[in-house]
Amino acid sequence: MRKQPPVKHEVLSDAVKNNIENIAKYYDREEEKISGPQSVIELISSFFGSTVYFFAS
Repeated sequence: MRKQPPVKHEVLSDAVKNNIENIAKYYDREEEKISGPQSVIELISSFFGSTVYFFAS
């Protein structure tokens, strides 16, 4: 059986790099749309859903 050469993760095609940049920009735009009250609710719910809360209680 022939061994495959190791894959270099640093080498990405331009299309893949472009897709990653577009996805990052999309997430940035979506986070900017989140209102103040919604981000407070998400912060509180992430705390109560965390393992820190369960170990503290």
